[in-house]
This record gives sequence, C-alpha cells and structure tokens, in this order.
Amino acid sequence: MKTIVVSSSMTLAIKYILPAMGLGLLLPFFVFLFSADSANYSGAIPVNIFRLVALAIPLSIFFLWRISVQRLMRVEVDAEYVYVSNYFETVRYTYSSVERIANSGFLIFDIVTIHLKAKGQFGTKIRFWAGSSWQETANELPLIQECFKTQPPKL
Repeated sequence: MKTIVVSSSMTLAIKYILPAMGLGLLLPFFVFLFSADSANYSGAIPVNIFRLVALAIPLSIFFLWRISVQRLMRVEVDAEYVYVSNYFETVRYTYSSVERIANSGFLIFDIVTIHLKAKGQFGTKIRFWAGSSWQETANELPLIQECFKTQPPKL
C-alpha cells in the first residue's frame, strides 16, 4: 500500500511561506523606522516608545506562531507505519509505538495529536492539521482505529 498524506497541504504555507512573506513586508518598515531621524518627529507619542511598541507587536506574533503553528508536522500513513516530517527530515514510527491518537477541533481547524509511548525525534506528541483525506484514511486503516480506542492514562 502506498503512503497517504493525511496532514493538510496548507501546513507548509503557514509554517514557512507566510512567515517569509511577513518578514519581507515588515523588514523595510523596521529599517525605515529605526534609521529615520528622530529630531524631525513631531508625533504625540515619544519616538522611542513608538519604536518599542512597533517592535513588540511583531515579536509577540512571532512568539505565538512559534509555540502554536511551528509544532505542526507533515504526517503520512500506510498500513504498517506512520511517517512524520518537519519538511527537512522524516521519521518512521510503527503503530505499536503509538499510544493513542486524539482528535480536537480548534476554531475551523481539525488538529490531530499522535501520542507516542516513548519520546521520539519530534517529542512524545506529534500534532498535525488534518487534511481532507484524514477522516477517510482513519476509517479505513484498522491500526489507526485501535489507536483511537486506546484511552488516555488516568492521572
């Protein structure tokens, strides 16, 4: 059986392309903002405060992007293995190394978390944005169904 990509193809765009475009648009603004002569500035807000606030907003957006979107992976499955990639390296896991699979919604997105029994290359939790083929593939492969049936450990 060939591998089926179950993560969304938009993962690549929101992980790498969108931030590169944002950087390309904001970089000239910051070069202008920090190289401009502050003696000619006549605004109501002091220029240094304006510069700090203008720098803090994209930095906070970058931090939120880093802790949420950057953790998303590309996931492919077949009858025997789960392949996880961060677009630079790919790791293969057997279904026996998967403890459980949890499906959760976030706004309009379907985020799936694969919990591993032991820490792997990308940690113990692998998150991906479910693509259009996820639901159909999850229903077809019996090993994925077994991972859904596994209950989380009681604390």
